[in-house]
Amino acid sequence: MTFDPAQRFVRLVAAGRGIIYAVQSDGVLRWYRHAGWSTGGVSWANGAGREIGTDWHVFRAVLAGVDGQLYTVSGDGTVRWWRYDLTNPDAGDGEGTWHPGSGSTVHTGFDGYPRVFGGYDDVLYGVAPDGTLWWHRYLAGDGSSGPGAWAADGVGQQIGRGFARFPQLAAAPSGVVFGAEIAGAFSWWRYLAGDGSNGPNAWARGGIRADIGSGWAPESMREWTVGADGEIYTIALDTGVVPDMDHVLRWYRLLNHLTVDQGGVTANWAHPTGGVSIGQGFTVEETAALQGYAEEQSVGPGDTARVAVSTTFDSYDVRVRRLVPSPAVVRRVSTISPGPGPGILPPGYRSIGCGWPVALSVPVAGAWTSGVYDFELNGPEGLRRHAVFVVRPSAPASDLLVVVPTYTYNAYNHWGGHDQYTDGQPGVRRVLSFRRPSTSAEVDATGAVSHLLASDLMLLRWLAGEGVGFDCVADPDVHQGGTALLGGYRAVLLCTHPEYISDPMRTAFAEYVGSGGRLVYTGGNGFYERVVPAPDGSSLTFRRRDGSRDIYAEDGLPESDLLGVDFAPDGFLSFSGYRVTAPDHPFLAGTGMAAGDVFGTTSANVAASGWETDRVPPGGAADVFAEGEQPFGAQMCRLAHPGGGWTFAAASLCFDGALEEDPVVARILRNVVAAATSP
Repeated sequence: MTFDPAQRFVRLVAAGRGIIYAVQSDGVLRWYRHAGWSTGGVSWANGAGREIGTDWHVFRAVLAGVDGQLYTVSGDGTVRWWRYDLTNPDAGDGEGTWHPGSGSTVHTGFDGYPRVFGGYDDVLYGVAPDGTLWWHRYLAGDGSSGPGAWAADGVGQQIGRGFARFPQLAAAPSGVVFGAEIAGAFSWWRYLAGDGSNGPNAWARGGIRADIGSGWAPESMREWTVGADGEIYTIALDTGVVPDMDHVLRWYRLLNHLTVDQGGVTANWAHPTGGVSIGQGFTVEETAALQGYAEEQSVGPGDTARVAVSTTFDSYDVRVRRLVPSPAVVRRVSTISPGPGPGILPPGYRSIGCGWPVALSVPVAGAWTSGVYDFELNGPEGLRRHAVFVVRPSAPASDLLVVVPTYTYNAYNHWGGHDQYTDGQPGVRRVLSFRRPSTSAEVDATGAVSHLLASDLMLLRWLAGEGVGFDCVADPDVHQGGTALLGGYRAVLLCTHPEYISDPMRTAFAEYVGSGGRLVYTGGNGFYERVVPAPDGSSLTFRRRDGSRDIYAEDGLPESDLLGVDFAPDGFLSFSGYRVTAPDHPFLAGTGMAAGDVFGTTSANVAASGWETDRVPPGGAADVFAEGEQPFGAQMCRLAHPGGGWTFAAASLCFDGALEEDPVVARILRNVVAAATSP
């Protein structure tokens, strides 16, 4: 078998009138037609699908139009044009031939877009790293690329901004765009101009989104693809107590997909509004052609870093890179030949791990600088995947220790369709393995907001750029090393979202600040929930035995005891800058801020105070010197501990994303780190 049944396809692409292109993880392109596309009927014109192409797994994006045209985007930014002409369009059997121009390169400049979607009306949309939306339209329609082949000579036209809040986007004809926001709100836009312009009437509703549904986050459903007439196909999650394969294809249809904004914002969904199951066997894993994971979260000098890999390619290359504190390639391996077939996932792989073979073992030399490292897997056409790990020091080499929140990364890693937040598994504890690829290890730009590795890399790169030396460890190092590990440093820095910790970790942090240590907390919603690591560190157990979340505060151990602030859930997904409340506070020195001044209104994560925020509880002892302007905004503060230690809290998931955007945010953290690392 050339693919794993649990991850057969890397993508499904709807093309209108029930046509679905399915790219298998072994590269086979299959043509299906859902005959019941207009009503949600379960009939198929060709149930098994027709094989119409090979080697389509090399592309990072495949986009389709309604007339057989397809566009592929490679990892290196190359755009190719294709057209599959049906012999008898009414037969529904998929028999046809490829246009002679198919496979022709028509553009080479899409490497600047982390996300590309579209295809209908020959429009390709690109989302830039900053979340701006760019419009391209291919005019030639035959695979040629000479003058006039593209509108605006192929130069992208910016038509929108703010799309970083929507990690999933898709387009339908006539300028319709759908997006699933961070927490699953399903939104609609319609670009009316159709020519790349962006005047006041370019968008329906002035560009303001219309929310037309909820429950579209990855924790509620897997892949989704949009047809030409409001039909949407999704992969349902298996919600059993012990989840099996996610393979059921479901159909939805928005009947007024062109006119949502007319007569009030009303989404007219076809019955049944909750969708209907129309097929089985459609397992999808975007990375299934090439993927891997580091066997260990953290390694030290003298240890061996190992990466396990599954691939359907004949060969691939590997680079071992240090991502921070300064980028460097420490090992390069060319042409690894993995042997026949992909790694087949065992039952229960989400909990016990994938069990793939180790493809490369690299001794960690003593000269390797402590930091965050990456096994970069390089396939054809610039296709790139990552497996991240931390190199810890053999002894303290700096005054500042950074704790990389790998337990939180695991909680939010929905590779395989399921994470700590996934619907289902009622009334049971959840066990999630580290030995699986990660959707949380965002090494390359995504064009989407992040509270995980991408945000932490912003923080660590900023520290390195400021000349601040630091050592790195991962959560399990603190779990095992405890106070003895932390006590070797004047200051300990917590990253964007240290939400999940173990009991030994909480004890270690309490003893550290109680004995004079300085804790720099640049994130939000920290020290919130208890996890139990496996003895060998390969997995985490979440939730109490009854399946409820294991919140520390419910056991009389609020996060404010250590951080000065508690999570404020009412502020979820609100964003703003901070307003100064105590301008004479030492951490505001050199900012020029006066009482009532506002800073941090821009961030890579929308604004500096937001997403998830923390506040000082009633009667709390922390001194607040700036506060998010929105209701329940972050309260930036300093908490003095009885033993002479103290904690700084930014109290927001979005603070680190503002370090390169706002000089006041940067100056505050510069002041905090200087004070924390001083004798």
